[in-house]
Amino acid sequence: MNICIVSMANAHDKQIGGKHIHQLLLEKAYCEQDHNVMTVYPSKKKIISRIVLKINRTLSKESNAKKFITHCTEIRKELTNMIIKILRRSKDEIVFLSQDTISALAVKDALSLYQYDNVHTALTLHGYFTREELNYQNFDKDREHFIMISMGWEREAVMYVDKILTVDTRIRNYVIDELKVDPSKISVIFNSINDSFFRPANKDEVKHLRKKHNLPIDKNIILVARRLVKKNGVHQALYAMEQIDESFNVLMVVIGDGPERDNLLKIISEKKLEKKVLFLGEIKHSQIVDYYRLADIILLPSTKSDNVEEATSLSMLEGMACGKVVIVSAIGGMKEVIKDNVNGYLFEDKNIHDLVKKIKLAIINKNESERISNIAREYVVANNGYLEHANRYLSYACGK
Repeated sequence: MNICIVSMANAHDKQIGGKHIHQLLLEKAYCEQDHNVMTVYPSKKKIISRIVLKINRTLSKESNAKKFITHCTEIRKELTNMIIKILRRSKDEIVFLSQDTISALAVKDALSLYQYDNVHTALTLHGYFTREELNYQNFDKDREHFIMISMGWEREAVMYVDKILTVDTRIRNYVIDELKVDPSKISVIFNSINDSFFRPANKDEVKHLRKKHNLPIDKNIILVARRLVKKNGVHQALYAMEQIDESFNVLMVVIGDGPERDNLLKIISEKKLEKKVLFLGEIKHSQIVDYYRLADIILLPSTKSDNVEEATSLSMLEGMACGKVVIVSAIGGMKEVIKDNVNGYLFEDKNIHDLVKKIKLAIINKNESERISNIAREYVVANNGYLEHANRYLSYACGK
């Protein structure tokens, strides 16, 4: 089978979220199964231009909203041209697996400009395109203009593709209720992980990994591996740390970067959490596995923000695969996977007292934590292995 993975995010250049890893795991799975796999990602130049857009917000008279619209339009044109080149080289059956709204529109543009009959088109929605950009970006000016353009893109994309895959039920409901798509066109398929790479560590391995990364052997380490944006709720984790006294011997390790970094560092300073919280910044996904394996608890303190909720978090699944106690807020796709006190702990979003309670429970009751972490590992291996996921994904995309 000819499989073309299309995305406005270049997963070969940088891995900073679940979408990037999803793309890499699809590619890995299909290559291992001897499919002909092609990837259509924007050039590094285009990615750099978006980084500059975020950093130099005050250097241009054009609003951030209009700059982002221009950026998306340029990406769409670049991907379209790349897809046309692929179509010209092949006359065989191709399935296009688009990973976002813009890449789906590029597939549409290419197939309208270059007639090609034997194709399947599928779109995976990892989140809410318009809502998430509003959550991430500073769109004070031309906000309504951006919403109009972006929502138009979303509707155009979902109406065009043959099949839609969402990573949780809430996103599926959004597509049905807000974008008015026929439910029979949509399937929910949770994210996947490489369960041979993310695996448990024994006590000796944990000690070795902590020495390797200069982390204390005797502390209860809570890992928060999150992009630092509003919806990921790292501020909730910091407020919880303020309420956990020294007797619990806790160190929170935060990995990630993003627009909320300065605000979070300000909270640490104001609450005098310097001895309780360690910020490590951004770490490559290929290296982050060490931190999952050396931690005691994996915390995902996501929160509802700008009408956006966390989907089936990759960080949650990776923590479970490493046999750790996972504590997550009871929102979005996470509450579909985690059953409280069975394969992890749920806490009520924005309820810091409840979060503190669950952290203390995980630390105090070691036997219960071990039971939960074992079940979590078994659950992920049975339901979220990347090979089975890729097969299910391809089968649905091809209408089988």
